[in-house]
Amino acid sequence: MRLSGLAFLLLAVLLALGSLPGLASENISNPVKGNHTTAEALQTMLEERWIDYSSDYPNLPGGIALLVAYAEDSYFASCGIEGEPTENTHFRAASITKTLTAAGILLLQQRGLLNIEDTVDSNIPGRAEPYLPDTPQYAIPYGDSITIRQLLEHRAGVFDISNYVVPENSEAPYAGQNYLGYILPQDFEHTVTFDELAGVIASNQLSIAPPGTGYSYSDTGYSLLGKIIEQVSGESFGDFITKNLLLPNGLHDSNLPYLGTDQTLPSPFTIGYDYYGGEFEPVSNDNPSWQVANGNLVTTPADLAEWGKRLYTGKAGLESEYVKMMMDVKRLSDTGGYGLGCEYIEGIGYGHSGAVSGYLSMMSYDPDRDLSTVVFANVMNWDDLANQMMFFRGLIRQVQTTLRGRSEM
Repeated sequence: MRLSGLAFLLLAVLLALGSLPGLASENISNPVKGNHTTAEALQTMLEERWIDYSSDYPNLPGGIALLVAYAEDSYFASCGIEGEPTENTHFRAASITKTLTAAGILLLQQRGLLNIEDTVDSNIPGRAEPYLPDTPQYAIPYGDSITIRQLLEHRAGVFDISNYVVPENSEAPYAGQNYLGYILPQDFEHTVTFDELAGVIASNQLSIAPPGTGYSYSDTGYSLLGKIIEQVSGESFGDFITKNLLLPNGLHDSNLPYLGTDQTLPSPFTIGYDYYGGEFEPVSNDNPSWQVANGNLVTTPADLAEWGKRLYTGKAGLESEYVKMMMDVKRLSDTGGYGLGCEYIEGIGYGHSGAVSGYLSMMSYDPDRDLSTVVFANVMNWDDLANQMMFFRGLIRQVQTTLRGRSEM
């Protein structure tokens, strides 16, 4: 079985919505803090729900991990994941990266170095150079009318290279194919750059819709934001985010690999799996280069829970007005919407989900309950990704019910 093509078709609609022997509990997994009986209740709930979910998918590998941080207590539980995962186990958080990219853009605005209402071809404040380079590689459709805000909101209509196929009428050698599915199988250590991604759009004049006409999730739109961060700050995306957001917030177990050869996870980590057609394949290495700024974060449950709480409570470095801007969502349905790099789901809170080959994850923070939750599975169920994501949502709601039942909310 070969799933390389699927790895580049991450079904953005999921993010717009928003078994093997030995599946039983591996541990009650030493809660970081808190009441042991609460940890037991969460562990039991997790086991029951995962066993019920996985029973519908024969030979489903992997499992699920959960970190709950409530007030001064935190609890970690896992089920089905090989070894003894902890709150410090590394995994690929995929599109949760977008919360860092959005925070980085707003931090630059807070410092007076950009304005999200500017178009991407406008000059950077106080400088005689535009946000995106004035070169043929960045001559993207509607560049004179796409604003930075629209990129943040996925309302710029930017063609999403990771999720769409280049039209067959293109003159490019990859016409009728997904560009990443075309280029990476030729050399899986190839480093995909911001310039390369923008060049595909510009050379083929690809667009989904005119900017401002509707919501259209775009990883490539966030790649453009990554380039803007580099243009404005004078630093690489990874260096800027690490120095200004990861390290100041104590996220020492998180990193942002960017080279095509940066394919391994730091220890400790859990291997991921792709499940398709009732079969599965391990995902040990992956090329992160095409996901820089839109999905290249490698992190741990502990770091993500801390990031979610600090970000949405105004303690991550952004002043309250910019946090409010991020959390000011536009409705996509009766139960949720999207702000500036920020998903909102009623009854769950603010955060983001992430999907990449081998891993599915969700980070959420509920300000009404001061509850930070991180869930990740080390298996991507390509047979039914929508149901797996809805399972995550139901699990987080069950966490809230479990805590209320123990009079802890």
